[in-house]
Amino acid sequence: MGSNGQPGEPDAPLDAPLVDETTLQQLKARLSSEDLARFLQSAIQEAEEALKRIQLTASSAEIAEEAHKLKGSAGLLGLGRISGIVSRIIRAATDGCDFPDLLDALGTAISATREEIARRAHRSDA
Repeated sequence: MGSNGQPGEPDAPLDAPLVDETTLQQLKARLSSEDLARFLQSAIQEAEEALKRIQLTASSAEIAEEAHKLKGSAGLLGLGRISGIVSRIIRAATDGCDFPDLLDALGTAISATREEIARRAHRSDA
């Protein structure tokens, strides 16, 4: 059950792993280290920009649309926590609920994911 009590996709935990290891390993097998790092950094930058656009948007439909785009890109690159939180934002916007706590959680997840990606990049350089 989702947060609205209706059958459907359950809510992702707010503390889901920052990075999905399986997806990351698949990407590593297909991309050079430089390309992967560039894609991940670009995804984080896009997430930050999407968060700003969501915060400035009053329309629930526009918020859901913006969040859906972010969920897709985060999911493709294995950014699990961002994707999970954005799923909740989509549901809240669609249901007409307030979600400032989710926006705070998304900002925190974006920062934590940026740090995790930097940590992993530094570790692989060593």
